[in-house]
Order: sequence, then C-alpha cells, then structure tokens
Amino acid sequence: MTKMLHTTADVIEELGGAKVVAALFDHHPNAVRNWRSKGLFPPHTLLILSLELEKRGLSAPQKLWDFTQPPGPVLRDSAAAPEALSAGGLAE
Repeated sequence: MTKMLHTTADVIEELGGAKVVAALFDHHPNAVRNWRSKGLFPPHTLLILSLELEKRGLSAPQKLWDFTQPPGPVLRDSAAAPEALSAGGLAE
C-alpha cells in the first residue's frame, strides 16, 4: 500500500532532505528550502519527485505542485511570436 505524503516538508524529508532533493535537479539546497517554506514545488519537479516517491512506496497529491505559473517565458504579443521564434532559431 502506498503512503500518502501531504506536505512539501514531508516529501523533502522522506526523500532524504534538502541536499538530496536539490541534487536531483542540480539546484542549491536553498531552492528546496524555499519550496518547503512556500509549500509548493515548481512544475518541473513533478515527474522526478513522483518517480522517487514511487520507488519508496510513497505518493503526494498534485496540489503540492504550483501549476499557476507557466513553466517558461510567455509571448504576450501574438504579432511578435514569429520574430521571437526566428530569433531563437525555431522558425524558418
């Protein structure tokens, strides 16, 4: 049976602490401590943390991940989109 963890602090501690979790993402442990105090993980951590929890027979609800912010830059002006893509080498 899978044990459900209900807080970011629980997840971080069960995975070995801020240093261990930070190493999974090549981040500084202070970033992980910020996630703990905010109570939310950034979206890019969902897959890796979920897999690490699953290996240990643990899980966490999706509400612990902050999906209110887009994962990257957002183009605000649709007319600028082709120029921005060309500048990045993505459009022909």
